[in-house]
Amino acid sequence: MSKKIALLIGVSEYKLDLKLLPKAVEDVEAMQKVLKDRVEGFDEVKILINPDSLEMTEAIEILFSERNIEDLALLYFSGHGIKDDRGKLYFATPITRKNSKGELIKATSVPANFVQEMMGNSRSKQQVVILDCCFSSAFAEGMTPKDDDLVDVQAQLGGEGRTILTASTSSRYSFENRTSKLSVYTNYLVEGIESGEADLDRNGIVSLGEWHEYASKKARGIQPAIKPDIYSSEEGLKIGLVKVALKENKEKYRQQVKKFIRGGEISLVGRKTLEIKQAQMELSQREATTIEQEVLRHYRKDYQEKLDNYETALKEVIEKEENLSAETRKDLQDFQESLGLKEEDTIMIEARLTAAKLIERNKQEHSRSLQPLSQKTQLPAKVDRPQIQSVYHPEASASDRRQTILTSILVAGAIAAMSLFGTSLWWISSNKTNEESREQLAARQTNTREQITDFSIAKEQVPTGQFNYGGSSAWIPIRAKVHAALQNAIPEFELIYTLPNEGIPSSSNAIDMLLENKLGFVHSSRQATDIERMRALEQGYNLKEVIVALEAIAVVTHPALDIPGLTLAQLKDIYTGKITNWQQVGGPNLKITPYSLSPSESSIAEYFDRSVMKNLPFGDNAIYATTTTNALGQVGKNKGAIYFASAHQVIGQCSVKPIAIGRSGDRLVSLAKQPLVPPDQCPERRNQLDMEAIQRNRDAYPILQPLYAIVKEDDTIDHKAGQAYVDLLLTDRGQRLIQKAGFIPIRCLSHKSDRLEGCSHVSSNSNNPFKQDRNPFSESNSP
Repeated sequence: MSKKIALLIGVSEYKLDLKLLPKAVEDVEAMQKVLKDRVEGFDEVKILINPDSLEMTEAIEILFSERNIEDLALLYFSGHGIKDDRGKLYFATPITRKNSKGELIKATSVPANFVQEMMGNSRSKQQVVILDCCFSSAFAEGMTPKDDDLVDVQAQLGGEGRTILTASTSSRYSFENRTSKLSVYTNYLVEGIESGEADLDRNGIVSLGEWHEYASKKARGIQPAIKPDIYSSEEGLKIGLVKVALKENKEKYRQQVKKFIRGGEISLVGRKTLEIKQAQMELSQREATTIEQEVLRHYRKDYQEKLDNYETALKEVIEKEENLSAETRKDLQDFQESLGLKEEDTIMIEARLTAAKLIERNKQEHSRSLQPLSQKTQLPAKVDRPQIQSVYHPEASASDRRQTILTSILVAGAIAAMSLFGTSLWWISSNKTNEESREQLAARQTNTREQITDFSIAKEQVPTGQFNYGGSSAWIPIRAKVHAALQNAIPEFELIYTLPNEGIPSSSNAIDMLLENKLGFVHSSRQATDIERMRALEQGYNLKEVIVALEAIAVVTHPALDIPGLTLAQLKDIYTGKITNWQQVGGPNLKITPYSLSPSESSIAEYFDRSVMKNLPFGDNAIYATTTTNALGQVGKNKGAIYFASAHQVIGQCSVKPIAIGRSGDRLVSLAKQPLVPPDQCPERRNQLDMEAIQRNRDAYPILQPLYAIVKEDDTIDHKAGQAYVDLLLTDRGQRLIQKAGFIPIRCLSHKSDRLEGCSHVSSNSNNPFKQDRNPFSESNSP
């Protein structure tokens, strides 16, 4: 089977008389994206940044020597080319220099005839060389008296089966292009593929001839002195390089994305449809993601502004008119429609504000009623939660549906308020009249905690049977550690992990299955959305969320990169493209290449997008990796790269180095035990996760993802199983197993009065970001 393999070399750093070419690195990375990220792109694209002469020659030899007869081998070079006094061409490296006589030390560069020899020895009959070279007359000054400013590329690199593209054959060629991050010629090579405009015959495939023709014409329009050239046979010009999406397909995909936006996000079903459309329209993942981000960025900004306008108006109305009249509701509906909002967009705003107002009123009434109570005051009888019917009856009007949902939510809010009020009355009475002493009460509470410190003791509270659960892949290490011990201790409490019928396991898929009664409880890496809460209320119950652990997200770089650490703001600026060079954050003069998984495919990337990026789009310099393994491999090769992932996954990896992160420069926290293990001692020794430091500095370390167990509060056997599961995870044994899995037990946090024995912790809770107070009409579920 034939393959397409590319080697891209960029040299930006030089000694002595050679001018620095920072755009050479940008060139290589841009070319990598357009060659690799295509529907039928290159199978392998290797990049070399500022290699020495030995590293460069070895890579070139491997590129051509390992090819089969049907393979396509492509060599790209962006940097300085040098002519010696005989007109021979050499490719400069960072160590290229002259001897005492002012002559080129040839061993410090790579001769073109070496490249020609390697191509001649290769079995491949399709060979492509692209030179975006600045042939340095400044370096050669004084040693090339017969220099005619031209390089005979055809003679030095040409041959059967070869196609050579050059930006220029003259030493006067300039890289400068103030309107682009890239050099002139490469900029239009990249643009031709990204836009699809290089597909001149509109057949969906860019040939080598079309590619050069497009870039050459565009480059001469910017700098007329540039004279790009191509050397090839007729057959070589027709070689299909990559497949590109037709312009009309991109526009069609854009319209499809708009069609499936719900509440500022692409709907779950819409995402599945878009995956099919992407394949049908032959869009690459990067092309599809770019279109989606552009559409969502515009939509979210406009959508959020409309929601803010509606909420501001509604707040003013509620303050003045406690019970909204029919006329006011009609005005609100007209205002909603004028903003272009739908009922589902605004209903949760109204529910939240109205419920908050109700609870506030109950608190005020409660405060006014705090008078001395008789000894006969009793705890109010339990109020049964009413069964709330679905609002989506075909014959119901929009106003009827809205009122039913609001009634459902307000009933839940009233129950929560009554519960709070009644409990307070009971506590006051108990303090005055209860025969049980404070010492006896404390002893009873202590015994209650002791009763669930071991699985075998907690067994009595656990139902018998098989119970389905599912959810986020972030929980996999916890499942591996905890469930084995759990099943050994309580075999009759059988837990069955259930995959979704379609798509990858995720929090969203699992919550959908929970609401469809297919699961008993859920492992989630996020809280339930307002829409998911509303769906639960329609069925007559609440969704209870309990944080059982925190996942530390580590940031890693190349082991050779020397920086003091990063603040959260600097990290965000790196991934948005505002900070592009490590020099801007106290490091070397080196371009930054951020890597990430796609937020639509990774719970950690989705959390990073929400908590660090604040939903701002990733910069153009960010590269989406397919897996963490792939990303770590790229970071290990690129000295300027950066990546983030679960700490337990990456801290011990030999190819990368974890760096300290903090909310401010004077509060940087490292997740790895200090001192770090030198790379040359790995894998015999590896960096270790410093759990004590994480717990001790929990308020200072800013990227901790909470892991939630989500349970339906519907008084069913599944509810009992889910609650028992949560209780088991919060026992001493459950929390220690979570810690062994590489996560932070929730009971090791400073705000827990019932801390796990031996925890390191801080004393302040002022910065705790995980209080679950976002839903004012449900009971507090914070563990």
